[in-house]
Amino acid sequence: MVRVAVAGGTSGLGRLVVNAIKATKKHDVFVLSRKDSDIFASEPDITLFSVDYAVPATITAVLEENRVDTVVSCLHLNSKEASDSQLNLIEGAARASSVERFAPSEFGLDYLEVAKVGLDFHAVAFKVAAIDKLKEFPSLKYIRFITGTFMDFFGPPPNPPQVNVISIIIDPENAKAAIPGDGSSTILITHTTDVARFVAAALSLPDWPEKLIIQGDRPTLNEVVAVAESVKGSKFDITYTSVNDLKAGKSTELPSNIPRYAILPKPIVDGITQTVSIGMVMGLMDIKGAYFCAEMTADTYSTAPKPVVLHIGDPILYNEAIYARFCELYTVIRPSTEERQRPEFIKALKENRWGDFNAIFRPYWSTGGEMGKWDAELISCLPQGVRVFASAGAGYDWADVEELANHGIIYCNSAAACTESVADFALFGILSTFRQLSWCTTAAVDPTSFTRCHLDATALSRNPRGHVLGVIGLGNIGQAIAAKAFAAFKMRILYYDINRKCSEVEAQSHAAFVPTLRDLVHQSDCVIVATPASPDGKVLVNGDLFKHFKKGARLINVARGNLVDEESLADAIDSGHIKSAMLDVHTFEPKVNERLKNRREVMLTCHNAGGTVDTHIDFERLSMENIEAVLSRAEMPNSAVPYNLFALSPSHIFISRPNMPPMLIRHRAANLEAVVDASRAKAQPTSAMKRTCDRYLNREFYAI
Repeated sequence: MVRVAVAGGTSGLGRLVVNAIKATKKHDVFVLSRKDSDIFASEPDITLFSVDYAVPATITAVLEENRVDTVVSCLHLNSKEASDSQLNLIEGAARASSVERFAPSEFGLDYLEVAKVGLDFHAVAFKVAAIDKLKEFPSLKYIRFITGTFMDFFGPPPNPPQVNVISIIIDPENAKAAIPGDGSSTILITHTTDVARFVAAALSLPDWPEKLIIQGDRPTLNEVVAVAESVKGSKFDITYTSVNDLKAGKSTELPSNIPRYAILPKPIVDGITQTVSIGMVMGLMDIKGAYFCAEMTADTYSTAPKPVVLHIGDPILYNEAIYARFCELYTVIRPSTEERQRPEFIKALKENRWGDFNAIFRPYWSTGGEMGKWDAELISCLPQGVRVFASAGAGYDWADVEELANHGIIYCNSAAACTESVADFALFGILSTFRQLSWCTTAAVDPTSFTRCHLDATALSRNPRGHVLGVIGLGNIGQAIAAKAFAAFKMRILYYDINRKCSEVEAQSHAAFVPTLRDLVHQSDCVIVATPASPDGKVLVNGDLFKHFKKGARLINVARGNLVDEESLADAIDSGHIKSAMLDVHTFEPKVNERLKNRREVMLTCHNAGGTVDTHIDFERLSMENIEAVLSRAEMPNSAVPYNLFALSPSHIFISRPNMPPMLIRHRAANLEAVVDASRAKAQPTSAMKRTCDRYLNREFYAI
């Protein structure tokens, strides 16, 4: 436990720091103020002392009497008088026998580096003076918190306001921007609420280095404007100003600053904005550091707990290097096989055995499913902090993705990982059904069956070339099947999907859209099922649909077994309406339909379409990448299931980064109108995913 005194803790950044320290429930916190105040009257665990900053001895007495060992200065160094107060505070702390550590009010840039360039930067002389003063007391350890520019300056003040700000670079309220240079300069920005938490966490560090760097985001100036425009939903009036003009005192006035001239006169605001803008172009704002929860380096510490990932299933087999990095980013917990059995799994969740984890990671479809279907019973037991469920496999019928969405959880499958292998297997299915390969591969067991097949199979076999292939579901796998079938066999490709694809996708797949499923099967010589199972388990290819198939057509299923009514398929084959079929997936796996398993017209395989080493390598990799996208970068994952995204309610449209600082626009979202397009039900998956990502940026959410 640390006994810490915060100077200037009644308002502004100091108040945020006091609140953050109090929230840790680890330390005793005192506030030093120039005046007596009852501001903390309702908070008995915070003690305020009035001190005379002009007399160091009075400061020493207060610190020693209360056994304070750490002092954090949040004094606003806006004048020589304020600077002198901090210098006296340093002296008073250094002479107190109990004080061991001191943090000066350095929050912002690396002012020692700024001082070297000779730029008349606001308060830089005061910042440097504090470091020079601290060096006079070698026994007093000190730390400089390097935070970059406060993110608060890029939008309206928070409510209630804690830090008095002026607008720099962008004015979201009036859709204007004043960009120094060409906008390509990169800047480090961090919100004051994150800074406060960082300071509170740093109190627990056993040793303080000379500086600690915190990084919120590092966008270019043009990216700052682009994000603001995206959220605002309109283009900004942008003015670019050269460095020479800025040095000559010329700058663009942002309208939101005008009311603030009552507090800070216009010449002062102009001087600040001009100097800061020049510093941005010079690279002074591009302070290199890691994210708030990144790996520690000599000057950059990770002070927040890592997000927790629940790894269900077998250990990683292939991507060891990626998994090692994954484990550096996150605390990974892997329940035992016994713990993954449904009763024990639910019990463990209810008793919070694995803590408040933030993601679920299932790298294999063959293990990790011991707890059964992820339904409302199971999902309701999850911690509130779970944000993403990343699983191997292309299907998701074993998880209620709508219920996951109701809990604000993004579900990601790994269909992209098995696209090539399933598409290749589908081509084998085409050859099998056109060339009677099921008969040909089983008839060689004796001379009689060999001879009969050799003579009779010819009359039943056709070349696929020129025939019509109907693809049900033109997702990634369906597109790959269509493209390969066209390239290999020059088949004519038709497809049906609930959402018609854009012309570019259709051209790349050589596929033409058919508006109804009945029209598709009526025109096709061979039909391939390549669509996810319906969440309600509805059969897609049933007895009624078989009546609309072209007589002598072929059927291939590489999707989900329950999509095809296998009894109706057997009837259609018996009647001769369906010539042949290939099923890689089955309704009651591992059992196959008794009427289909010994027929020479039917090729049955053991759910092998996606089963290659290459697929498993990518299952692992893609699942980890999806989790990292959500937890570490607050980005839309690569393979979020569209149905899950469509079901996310507006209150859940956000990506949180547990223990990570939020993106720039998160802190301004409450002050910007969020426009949400309501036409998501009819959207194409690709555009819907993009729009859903946009919605994440439009929501008020504080990640801290």
